[in-house]
Amino acid sequence: MKKRISALVLSVVLCLGLLSTTAFAAASTPSVTSTDGSKVIKVTGADPNALCALWGDEEFEDLLLLFYADENGVASVTVDAFKTYYVGVNGQSQDKAISVVVKDKATTPVGPSNPDRPSGGSSHGGGGGGSSVSKKVTVNSTKNGSVSVSPSYPSKGNKVTLTVRPNSGYVLDSIKVLDSKGNEVALTKEADNKYTFIMPDGKVTVDAKFVKADGSSDAAFSDVPDTHWAIKEITWAAENGIMNGIGGGQFAPDRTVTRQQLWMVMARLGGSNPADMAAARSWAMSNNISDGTRPGEALTRQQLVAILYRYAQLMGYPTTGAADTSTFPDHATVSAYAKDAMAWAVGNGIVTGTSDGRLNPGGTASRAQFAVIMYRFDQKFAN
Repeated sequence: MKKRISALVLSVVLCLGLLSTTAFAAASTPSVTSTDGSKVIKVTGADPNALCALWGDEEFEDLLLLFYADENGVASVTVDAFKTYYVGVNGQSQDKAISVVVKDKATTPVGPSNPDRPSGGSSHGGGGGGSSVSKKVTVNSTKNGSVSVSPSYPSKGNKVTLTVRPNSGYVLDSIKVLDSKGNEVALTKEADNKYTFIMPDGKVTVDAKFVKADGSSDAAFSDVPDTHWAIKEITWAAENGIMNGIGGGQFAPDRTVTRQQLWMVMARLGGSNPADMAAARSWAMSNNISDGTRPGEALTRQQLVAILYRYAQLMGYPTTGAADTSTFPDHATVSAYAKDAMAWAVGNGIVTGTSDGRLNPGGTASRAQFAVIMYRFDQKFAN
């Protein structure tokens, strides 16, 4: 009820704000920034005395503050946590809100900001001639082991170290590094679990495969028969370390997926190996994949495609090919933050709609549906 009241109040105030600011021509594009290590968010380039709003979550349910810029179009607010915030400037609607990541300390680049709305700062470096551009080292999804990278964003000519950690009962079968053109990069084995290579020009990917030490294969799930509609995708997800069973040889295909479980999956896909859900949440927030709220909440279909869309941008995958979703009877129920992502997912065959021809954006995603969507995403972009 409190959130509904806040939303109603905000709608009224924003309407008033729009009336009060229309007399001023927007001379420049507003910018929302934050300095690493500081909890101060600064707004510049707003209209004089413009109304601004601060939200603490990507779905705009957590309205934190309404404030005004001064006569120079400048304002600053202090927040109480290091996370991603969303700022509406000049009384604009929520879909025009600008995302800004408030970081605890300076870190390596974390990729693009939320593609569903404008970012507060430029992603392009200016000046500083002579500095090399850091590139991402991507570790493709692995099962039964992990590969950590140091540094994650090396520059051309840097020595990169890969540390291999097989799970108990497994050994490394193969490992290779490919450059942006698909050519294999020379690896040097420094120790049983450590390999190094020299970073080439452009992005690289790491492929590693782990097998059982005794040479046996992994068993199938007892609750996923060969006739199950998602048997192929569930098998793929298990074999590639995307999803594990729940224990006792079961997969639980109809059980829902939580937001924090998705953070863990995306972190692993991104080459990280979070020790726990807290570490996965930190990865998702620092890379602007998610705002980190409601970790135990069941994942909705529109949340899933929005996070996949942001991950695609982070990894440099194409985000073109959007479809016209108006052919779906419930297209208008897709939230503003997920509209572009949903159109992209439909256009690229990642989401095809439910059996009754709907998008069902607010519906929860089962583990089987999640496996299917991740399989389609991998086949479309990661291969």
